[in-house]
Amino acid sequence: MTITPKQLKTLISLFNAYIFASFKDGEFDFDYDQPYENLGNEIIKISEIKAYYDDDLFHWFVENQVTQRMDNPRNLDGNEVLEIIEIVRKNLLLNIANHVIIVPIPKAELSEVIAFGNYMIIPHVIARKKKINLIAKFSGKKYADAESILEHTEKSRSPDFLKYPLLCIKEKQQSTNIHFKALNISRLTIYAITTYYYAQIFLENYGLYSSIASLVKTTYPASHIAILAKDNWRQRHKPLNFDPVIRFKLNWLSEKNHQRKLLKFIRALILAENTDKLRVLFLNSLILFNEALIQNTSIATLMTMTSAESLLTQTKNEKRLRLSAILPRLVKVKNVTAPQLSETLTELYLKRNEFVHAGKTITIMYSDKKEKDSLEVAKVAVATLLLDYPTIVQKLTKSIAGTGKQPTKDSLLVAWQNYIDNIFEDVIKGNTK
Repeated sequence: MTITPKQLKTLISLFNAYIFASFKDGEFDFDYDQPYENLGNEIIKISEIKAYYDDDLFHWFVENQVTQRMDNPRNLDGNEVLEIIEIVRKNLLLNIANHVIIVPIPKAELSEVIAFGNYMIIPHVIARKKKINLIAKFSGKKYADAESILEHTEKSRSPDFLKYPLLCIKEKQQSTNIHFKALNISRLTIYAITTYYYAQIFLENYGLYSSIASLVKTTYPASHIAILAKDNWRQRHKPLNFDPVIRFKLNWLSEKNHQRKLLKFIRALILAENTDKLRVLFLNSLILFNEALIQNTSIATLMTMTSAESLLTQTKNEKRLRLSAILPRLVKVKNVTAPQLSETLTELYLKRNEFVHAGKTITIMYSDKKEKDSLEVAKVAVATLLLDYPTIVQKLTKSIAGTGKQPTKDSLLVAWQNYIDNIFEDVIKGNTK
């Protein structure tokens, strides 16, 4: 572990403050109080611990180490503090395990099992026993154990759980962290797949992978996700708090180039541990964009445009002008020129304003030439910008490094805002290429 002398000095002080604060009425009584919070907040700054930190485990490890070393409070020295931190690190690593989050995805159609990275998608048409066997192998469980927990899922939670197409997500982490994050991981993974579909597949193969009605009939609504692990005590169920439906075919995801690009997007935006403001901005836009897809035309238009606004017009005026000027310079939509995209965005923004300010229902005219309507084009443009997040971060990080500085929690967002401001100024000044 890398701990600077300054960090160690702070940790010594916080450990000793917690020890003395925890000695009450002649004995140790460890609690989750302010001295403990101060210690925990400093500990998770150590990268080797942050990756697999669990608050309850850390509390227990510290309590155990303190009571082994003393009957009455005393100050720990630097070596003892380093020793305890190393014990904490090793025990946190020993306690992590693979978990498989299983999410029913109604209406998704695929003709074969698709597996890539830490993901597996199982078609609904696969025989029950084969489904259970695939899940057992993916989660490292014996067939009988996997069958037992999945039957429990059906009997106590979701009667038709195994009749649906299933998205399986493997995560290696502390069990409490997985239990807490499983629903969000599931939701964002589905959102990432959907965003990729709109950015890369929707217009490229329109009709081949288009929306479908319903593959699974006379089934109970999907209501839960299941969390499986090799150790039974790590397993859980969680009631769904979002719509897990995937409304398009997934055969395209069997292609390696799509798998590679999707994984890059998921790792950069969904799985990254950094909480810098640019990532949060894109995450919020991703959520808003995907929520727009299940709304009626009026609300969908409002939310799609708001998703784009959040990325390109924060705290700025001339939002319609900025959207129509900047987005066509950042993304390319197949068979749509930059001026056409600009015109489409202008049209939608004006309709958005009429809906918001005058209550006028938004209607979208469909072309007789089987071209995509304006809202579909806008969805593709926004999805393409979201999908470009890894490249944007790489470009901005390189730009910041060129100034001799390291990216910070704020600097990537500032660099992004400066970048799109420069694009807007060039467009206004006529400096377009």
